[in-house]
Amino acid sequence: RRADGFAIEAAELRSRGTSVRATGRLGEPPGFSDLDLAVEASGSDLALLSSLAHLRLPSGEFELDGRFLRRADGFAIEGADLRTQGATIRATGRLGKAPRFLTLNLAVEASGPDLALFSGTAGVALPSRSFELRGGLARDGDALRLDAMEGRLDEAEVSASGRLRFAKRLVGSDLLLRVAGPDLASFV
Repeated sequence: RRADGFAIEAAELRSRGTSVRATGRLGEPPGFSDLDLAVEASGSDLALLSSLAHLRLPSGEFELDGRFLRRADGFAIEGADLRTQGATIRATGRLGKAPRFLTLNLAVEASGPDLALFSGTAGVALPSRSFELRGGLARDGDALRLDAMEGRLDEAEVSASGRLRFAKRLVGSDLLLRVAGPDLASFV
């Protein structure tokens, strides 16, 4: 216990093949509104954390590190890196309050050998291609807003902006997509 609330130093938790180590400020109970933790985690199956993340996560070994914060408007992350199956995702920004994360607003960089790994998370079939992506993701009502998302899929350059609705077959989405590469047929 410190003057600014509870804190932990190098606390470690191990469960079901997952190890989490955290250091930082918890704040005052019951809400722990000043939470500011540096977290390192690794494990044998990222999918086991799906219920905690409120997302369908891919299975396989993983490593995660970054700062996790709780603010008045919900949770936030700073420099959080997730590595699994050769893919890396780095994100910074606001998550909001679980489970709906209505104020989500993140700057994201991602790369890896197979974008299809995240099809379950996205809720749509993603192409099985190597990828590099960077840009902004924000919650926009019942949709996800893509802000200046750009990168590459295999040899093709891609950019996207607009809204992807959380609906069957993405009905009601409004997306501006640009693809430039050596073979348009590979995207059909």
